[in-house]
Amino acid sequence: MKLTEIHTRPDDFQHRASVCNEYHADELARALKGKQELPPVDVWRNPETRELIIIDGHHRHEAHIRASRQKVRVVIYEGPERDAVLYALKANSETKLPMAAWERSDAAWRLVCKTENGEDDGTSVYSKAELVKNSQVSNGTIGTMRSTRKKLLEAGQDLPRTWEAAQMLLRREAADKLTDEDFNEMTKARAEKLYEKFGKEIGREADIEVVPKNRTLG
Repeated sequence: MKLTEIHTRPDDFQHRASVCNEYHADELARALKGKQELPPVDVWRNPETRELIIIDGHHRHEAHIRASRQKVRVVIYEGPERDAVLYALKANSETKLPMAAWERSDAAWRLVCKTENGEDDGTSVYSKAELVKNSQVSNGTIGTMRSTRKKLLEAGQDLPRTWEAAQMLLRREAADKLTDEDFNEMTKARAEKLYEKFGKEIGREADIEVVPKNRTLG
């Protein structure tokens, strides 16, 4: 298929933080110039517009451009967009250029927040089971993400784009709700825990230092 007939929508189908890893794209381009064949690019046919959009193989597509190729082999997938997005997430997680753990978490968080009507408080597009299966993020973490989304919406907060930002925002919300009494109790409990962990050990080290000095003076 001609390269000009294929389109990209990285915001929807490229779940990495960076759309293109320059070194990886150049490496694939060199392979093409050396007469090696690359696996086909996976594309999805939009059932409404009939447009062909890359769902996996952005680097292979870029490599063909850099190698001055006019055509690329493709595998065309049919079906609803929601399934194409999940396919792209799973493929990105399993590829030879694996996603970092934080990239997988951010991608999963964005899909946890994705709703059918596009509004933050709308009905979620994807179930917990679907996200666990396709994202390589644990069941417990996906559950925490869904709970975090609910708590932030109840607090009237806009949902951040990254999972780290969402966690920080939730912690800030929780801290803002602490009363002086809660804060004092929390501080006291933390002090007691620190003493239990370090206080006795410091005391033992102090005793150990005294013994040699007594022996030297005697």
